[in-house]
Amino acid sequence: MRILVTGGGGFLGSHIVEELVLRDHSVVSADLYPSVSECQNCEYLELDICDYEAVSDAVRGCDAIYNCAGVADLEIARQNPRKAIEVNVLGTLNVIEAAHEQNVSRLLQASSVYVFSRHGSVYRTTKQAGENLIQDLCGSWNIEATILRFGSLYGPRADAGNAIRRLVAQAVNENRMDFGEMALKFGNTSTSEMQLHWLRTHSTVHMSINLFTSQVTNV
Repeated sequence: MRILVTGGGGFLGSHIVEELVLRDHSVVSADLYPSVSECQNCEYLELDICDYEAVSDAVRGCDAIYNCAGVADLEIARQNPRKAIEVNVLGTLNVIEAAHEQNVSRLLQASSVYVFSRHGSVYRTTKQAGENLIQDLCGSWNIEATILRFGSLYGPRADAGNAIRRLVAQAVNENRMDFGEMALKFGNTSTSEMQLHWLRTHSTVHMSINLFTSQVTNV
């Protein structure tokens, strides 16, 4: 199977690319930025998900799409809401429309548990909108779509903005952990309404690809 992974150069996307290659798929890793991985057995493509013609060209000839591209940092989305909407909402629409135009019948969308939360600000709003587009369009266009709502991922290649990496660094260096409204002081633990969903990247990737290739759909 030939699979396009948008956002394939990022934290989650690079792990998905590597696992798909290990499972003998032909993989196109598409990203606007250089990959954080050095997978040798896939095709790399520079791609701006906001450029519809480029997305359509990238999708051509693929059997499936794994859409991991997006503005994933909550603070960046809050500070630059227009960019977050362009990438997370209109970029997702580009992927859906390109899949329809190029007769690609399988799509997996990387979403977030923040769609259920009162937290997350603009990021939450964009992920909700992306899910709504998939639910509204994919069924009528015969695209089998699966939406996976990831929690906070941790593992190799996480950058300094990764929440779990930041928490661990705070715990080691400052004997404390701050995460939004939650502040945990060792020996004096405070409580918060916010629930954290911590997911190891390796396990998450295996699970999501198993769902992807077994044709589990929710639209």
